[in-house]
Order: sequence, then structure tokens, then C-alpha cells
Amino acid sequence: DSNLDSQGTPIPAPTTLAPTAPLICPPQHTGPLPHNLCKDYYCCVNGVPCYPTIPCPESTIYDEKSMLCLPTAGVTCSQSPSPTHPPTQQPSTVAVEPTAHQPSLYSPPTETSS
Repeated sequence: DSNLDSQGTPIPAPTTLAPTAPLICPPQHTGPLPHNLCKDYYCCVNGVPCYPTIPCPESTIYDEKSMLCLPTAGVTCSQSPSPTHPPTQQPSTVAVEPTAHQPSLYSPPTETSS
């Protein structure tokens, strides 16, 4: 079996860590910012991120207003989760001709006399 080493001991499957978002600081920003859906945070100094991230204790998330890790019940995270799978299909658009019931949104400029 290919999952055994030379002495017959099972070889554990390799583990892969989920990719995390890169640490990005706004230009000239100094202070903490949320990361990983507010489960941790990191600091910026003059727009440069400081590594590593700082995890919040279990059952807490980073609150941007107080700049503290607080119980999740009272904190709204400003970060939205990124999709785990990209969309399989691009949205399609359909051109619709204006009708008498559906006027065009375009109005040509009207001439004004001066």
C-alpha cells in the first residue's frame, strides 16, 4: 500500500492550511485592523502591516470601535466572508428594447436657445 512507510506504519495525509487574506493597510494608516473575519487582528504602522496577526480569545471577535476582542454577541464584523468556491458561471445580461410600456432611460439633450 502506498500509504505505508517502509516499516508498514501508516503515513498521515498531508494537511493544507486554508489560505488567509494578505495583510493590507490603507496608506499612512497606523493602528489595528480586523483579519480573518474578525477572529484576529493585526497592526499597521504608516501603511505597513506588522506581522504576525494577533488572535482573539475563543468566543470573542475584534471590535473596530473599541479596538478590543469582545464577546461575539455584541460585535458586528465589518469583514464579509469570501466565497469558498468561485461562481461557476458569469452572470449573463440580456438587452431589452424599450417599448411603449418601458420607456428608454436615455434622453437626448435638448437644445436651449441663448
